[in-house]
Amino acid sequence: SDMDAVGNPTRALLVNLVDGILRVRQLQRELGENAGVPIEPPKQTRLLDACMTVPGVCMAAVPGAGGYDAIFCIVLSQESGNAVERVWSEWTEMSVGPLLAKQASSGVSVLDSKLYPSLMAMLE
Repeated sequence: SDMDAVGNPTRALLVNLVDGILRVRQLQRELGENAGVPIEPPKQTRLLDACMTVPGVCMAAVPGAGGYDAIFCIVLSQESGNAVERVWSEWTEMSVGPLLAKQASSGVSVLDSKLYPSLMAMLE
């Protein structure tokens, strides 16, 4: 709750993050309704809402232009990620399959562009 966040700046930031993504999702749904495009269709809304109830989930939303093809969840621990996978595996309203990704621990890397001549040719 917001009261718990008062003495803990990290917790306060996470509460603000959750509030922010919920607001973004609300605006995406309104935009979709006004445009006649299912940016966050009701089936995905129910799935995302279920994901957001998992302890340790700080964000669950539809990426990009939306539709029925993808959602994402950002979790704070492996335990939370496993719990989200259980939600998905037990979900019956629509087919859900994970495409798992993890953060890179290497940070920013500088690559030698000479090693990628075909990519560099496309960028010229």
